[in-house]
Amino acid sequence: MIDASEIAPGLYQGSRPPEGDALRRAGFRTLALCAREIQGGHYPGVRVVRCPLDDAELSGPEWSAAWRAAREVAAALPHGSVLVTCVQGRNRSGLVSALVLYLVFGVSSDTCVDLVRAGRDGDLARLGRGGALTNPSFARAIRALV
Repeated sequence: MIDASEIAPGLYQGSRPPEGDALRRAGFRTLALCAREIQGGHYPGVRVVRCPLDDAELSGPEWSAAWRAAREVAAALPHGSVLVTCVQGRNRSGLVSALVLYLVFGVSSDTCVDLVRAGRDGDLARLGRGGALTNPSFARAIRALV
């Protein structure tokens, strides 16, 4: 089973992805792995963007890595659906998804946070995982975008 919530057309956010060809069969063309502890795996037929983030206070190098991943995901969107993941599909994937929204759709930083939460919170509640973008460091960094 693939845990994926649609955040915007073609942009999905979820938890640890299943290995093998399940993602390709589900129509995903690109996968972003945003959890430091989940950087391996075999996903045939799917381009993998690696962005090893920790779900703690956001450091300068991690902020740069999140932007790099967001730019790669944004560039991949016109070519097919993208799944942005971390362990639970809450914070690290939410950070990268929000940055993609900012880059691709040009919405305000507050709207980026709101869209990620609106797209993901219902699925997280059903899974008993709490809300999206609850890491205050991540939300603060996104809201500081001009």
